[in-house]
Amino acid sequence: NKKSGLKGKFRRYEQQDDVQAKRKHSDNEFELTLQPSVMTQREALVGAITDILWKGGDSHHAILAVPGTSESFEPPAGFSRDGITEKLHLFECSKEEELRMFVEQNINFFVQQRSGGLACLLYSVVLSRGVER
Repeated sequence: NKKSGLKGKFRRYEQQDDVQAKRKHSDNEFELTLQPSVMTQREALVGAITDILWKGGDSHHAILAVPGTSESFEPPAGFSRDGITEKLHLFECSKEEELRMFVEQNINFFVQQRSGGLACLLYSVVLSRGVER
């Protein structure tokens, strides 16, 4: 199931390295409480998005699609404007670190409500993988 695989990937990144773990003593038992900071959550999301797109491009390239403020092409007649697609800017990366840098620079877009972040992530996955595939 691809949906649960994606959730698992985000969870795994969230729980990696930088998660702050605190042990609390209560009723003679230790309880492990995970409380990742906002910064740690964002780093985990950057890592997960980078990994998904990089693997989607067979570890050779990836494309990150993010909207700009103005239209990036003249929509043809009959094109239904959605406020995102016509403003997309595509960043093609041939190195994983380059991709990570672009994801980090645009991570706020992916976490803001009503920003179209999920749609752009989907565009990025499809374009990285290849429309033909």
